[in-house]
Parts: sequence; structure tokens; C-alpha cells
Amino acid sequence: MARWPSGLRRWFKAPVSSEALDHSTNASESTILGTSPSPGTRKHANRNRHVRFRAALRSRGAKRRRWAHPLIAVFSVAEPASLSAHLHVVRLLSARLRGGDVTFDQPWKIADPHIVYDRKELRRTQRYIVSNFTYSKGLGNLMFQYASLRSIATQHKAKLLIPSNSLLRRAFDLDAVVVTPQINDQLLGENARFAVEFKDCCSYHSDLQLFMNPDSNVQVLQGYFQSFRYFHPHNEDLIREQFRFLPEISIRAEQIIQEAQFEKINADVNNDGFLGVDQVQVVPEGYDDNYYYVGVHVRRGMDITWNSRNIKHGHTVATKEYFEHAMDHFRAKHKDKVVFIVCSDDLAWTMKNIPKSSAKKGEIFFSDGAFREVDLALLSQCNETIGSTGTFSWWGSYLAGGQSTYFSNWPYKGSMLDKMVDKKNYFLEEWIPME
Repeated sequence: MARWPSGLRRWFKAPVSSEALDHSTNASESTILGTSPSPGTRKHANRNRHVRFRAALRSRGAKRRRWAHPLIAVFSVAEPASLSAHLHVVRLLSARLRGGDVTFDQPWKIADPHIVYDRKELRRTQRYIVSNFTYSKGLGNLMFQYASLRSIATQHKAKLLIPSNSLLRRAFDLDAVVVTPQINDQLLGENARFAVEFKDCCSYHSDLQLFMNPDSNVQVLQGYFQSFRYFHPHNEDLIREQFRFLPEISIRAEQIIQEAQFEKINADVNNDGFLGVDQVQVVPEGYDDNYYYVGVHVRRGMDITWNSRNIKHGHTVATKEYFEHAMDHFRAKHKDKVVFIVCSDDLAWTMKNIPKSSAKKGEIFFSDGAFREVDLALLSQCNETIGSTGTFSWWGSYLAGGQSTYFSNWPYKGSMLDKMVDKKNYFLEEWIPME
């Protein structure tokens, strides 16, 4: 049975005003996130109900338009062929810069934890793990690093330290000990002699020798740690709890799913001549509105498509054919009840190669992609996922649960990266490889 996101269940049980959706950051997390029954029990009792759709949802409203990057808006008109390459670069640049992903200028409130400004607050009797969280600014990379180190810290009865400028704080309220960047750097330097560091990205190291310095209660642990085996399945619940999105991020993701659901209902019911265009709509008695939401992540970033060093290293992008095969797989599985919600860092390429015109009306919905945290939350709220390449896709699939596909031709066969990646330790066994 299809999952019905908590926000949608509340939305249909009682009308929700735009003010409630836009300004509910002060509500408790349990109220905002709700409780989610198992996928097998997600039915709706009241079939003959009124569904109140905001005008802003029908028009991809003002709030959504506000998130769009101006460069994308300017260059979304017909383009001369001679400018296409330059405009492609502009789109990718604007996508990478969207929302100031590497700064703290997000339009939502982040958690306000206690920050350690004085090292005397760190107890001598407590073990601590410290790391360099500036290896990568990529959200998926940071999540792997945090999840693995947080799990390792638990196993060694230690606490994980993170600097207050960690970009993970844009998305999550983590329970690690937050210290100033200066204290984090001091501890890295003072304990460098006994540091444990792994240069490879995606291998699993089970024989960690930690806290070998008898004169220090701080262990430096460096690396990308991009293997699920550091935390899954033994600390899966812990990591899922850590990566609960901040309330307003979850609300924004739910709003996007509501838009996708509205388009699908409107397309389906209008085809049967039932649904009109009034703001208050009536879903006919007996209408089956249990949809399966499949999140599709399309990564086309400049770090892959334009960086010759990364390409030579073995990075690849998922192909148009892969997305077609994966979408056909879920179409066969869910018939006309599937809704594809697409997120991408290059919407121009995505909308050209996964066009709505090739699908049934209401079947494909594109997220504007204003903030990467919202896109990841959106993927996590879907029933199933179609992953692209990279750790962002990985976490979208992992947090969503359900069936997931991944692009099997990553890394490029025979490349240096291919020799570094052990797919058995990177992709979950139940995920489906496709070309």
C-alpha cells in the first residue's frame, strides 16, 4: 500500500491554511512530523471528503517562485543554439549556488545547541572523537562522515565533537558536542600524532585501533567513511534519529508533495469528468487516491560533467536510458498510481531528457530545487527512489526506505575510483542495480 506522508494525512483530515504551512516553525516537532504508520496500513477512511487546495498550489505559487534562482528564470526562454553551451554553464553555476548551500543564510531557523567556548568544559574522564569536517562541503559526504563517526563513537563509549560551523547544522539538530572551530582545530593539531586516517573514500575498515595514546582522551579520526557498514544495521535507528530534518525543512518538502499530489488528482479525476476548477474540490466516492511517490534524483553537477580530473578518476553521471529503465520498472510495479517527484541540480537537462510529455498527465513532477536540504527531505519522504550517482542520492534512498535503484555503471569500470569502491560495502544488498 502506498505511503501517505504525515502532512498529507493531516491536510485531508482538516483544512490547513497557508499561514499554518508557512509559519509553523514554533510548533512542536511531533506535531509537525506526525506519526507514520507502516506502509501496509496507510489508507484513508473518509473517501467522500472535501479537499481544499490553495490557489498558490495550482499556480506553483508565489512562495515557490520566490525560491527560484534569477538566472534560471532569465534563461528559461528560447535560446539561440550558439549560446547553448554558455547557458548550460550558467544553469549549473546557478544550481550550485542556489540557496547559499555552503553558508548559513538558509531562510529557516536552525537548532540552538550549547556551544563549547572553553575547553575546560570537556571532561577529562570522557572520551572524545574529533575530525576535520571540511573535507567536503557536499551534504551527502558530510552525512556519511558524521553517521560513521557517530556510530564509532557509540561503540567506543565516546562523544563526537563537531565544529559550530558544520553545514550539517543547516539540516539537522544533532546530539554531538558542538565546539567552536578554533577548539576543533586545536584538538586536531594537538592529537595529530595518534591520528587514524583513511585516504580512500568508500572502503570499510573494521580493525580500528583507537584511543591508543594513554595521555589523551581525544582521538583524531579522519576520512570520508563512505560505507554503510560503519552504522548499518547495528546503529540504524540512531542514525535515522540523528538525521531527522529540521521542522521547517520537512514542512517545505511536504508542501511540494502536496503540489505533486494535487496535479495527479486533478489529472486523474478530470479525465473522468468529475473534478472542476473551484478552490474547494470534491473527490468522488470510491476514488482510489493512494499514490506511490517515487523520488528521482538526477545529478548533473559541474564537478562531474565539466571536471576532467574527476572524469578521469572514474566519476560518471547516470544516463537518460537509466532513468527511463528505472521509471518503467516502477510504472510496471504501480501502474497508473505512481507519481515521480524529480529533484536535480540541472533542471534544464532533466526536463529535456525526462519530459512530462513522455508520460501520463500528472505522473511527473519537478521540484524547483531551491535548497539541497529540502530536496533531500523531499526524497526521504517518498515511498521509493531512483538514485543517481553520488552520496546525496545514497542518503535520499537510505532515508526513504522502500525499494531503490542505482546506476550500476558508476564508477567508470577500470578507473582509479573503481578500484577504491567496494560496492558490497557501499550499496545496500536490497537495492537494484540498473544501466
